[in-house]
Amino acid sequence: MKKKIIQVVIVAIIALILLVAYLNIPDSNEITNNTVSYPLFSDLEQTSYKNSTLWNIVNASLELNKTFYSSDSEISDIVEWYENKENIEEYEIIDGGSRGISTTNIDPYNISYGYVKIHKNNKTEGLFLFAIKSIKEMNIEKENLIGIATGPWDLIKNCKKIGNFTSLE
Repeated sequence: MKKKIIQVVIVAIIALILLVAYLNIPDSNEITNNTVSYPLFSDLEQTSYKNSTLWNIVNASLELNKTFYSSDSEISDIVEWYENKENIEEYEIIDGGSRGISTTNIDPYNISYGYVKIHKNNKTEGLFLFAIKSIKEMNIEKENLIGIATGPWDLIKNCKKIGNFTSLE
């Protein structure tokens, strides 16, 4: 009898742990940064791509949470989605958006890119997103690479658009 009670208790504990883990999984269309959630464009897929040079080019601090995504959506569609107040109700766009879509030179390519910088209305947390047309050297299966950095607004506000540079290495 005692053995059966122990088994039931163990099963109950495991069930409770699984329930707590399930409830803590963020919605797949949001990025969670500590206690702040950010909207995530629908077809972004997290990728294992690693490149610190790109983060350095956009001046993303080491203390920020940084993730690369890939997408087959047009850069303009991704960036403009973040301009739409219906998609980011609690946030304010500070820089970029459709006015931040341009091209840059990565020899021998001219690369399309866009960026957006937003902050939560209280200006304590922010998000910086850049999207660039992927090139074969990136080994990304989708059309575009998207970098998203999140964290304290004091660090996000220092992120900047991509300028001209000659290499991704």
